[in-house]
Amino acid sequence: MYRNTVLERKDIMKVCDRLKLYIDKSGLKQKVIAEKSGFSENQMSQMLNDKRSISADELEIICNAMGTSPNEIYSIRSDEFASHEKRLA
Repeated sequence: MYRNTVLERKDIMKVCDRLKLYIDKSGLKQKVIAEKSGFSENQMSQMLNDKRSISADELEIICNAMGTSPNEIYSIRSDEFASHEKRLA
């Protein structure tokens, strides 16, 4: 009964991966986003590399700095990430 509603682990993307993909696809620079959002470059790097958690409020701030919304970040599909990772390899 619940089998169709359970996501496989490979289909779950972390927020940091979604942000990195959006940043890469948009051509934005991490340093500029950090400055606009009020984070240090080190803090931004830690968040994007999953070394520091990202709160909902911080995600909102980062999205505003990038000119997007959390909804747009969460709409990125796992298959987009997988194909992007293959191109980088």
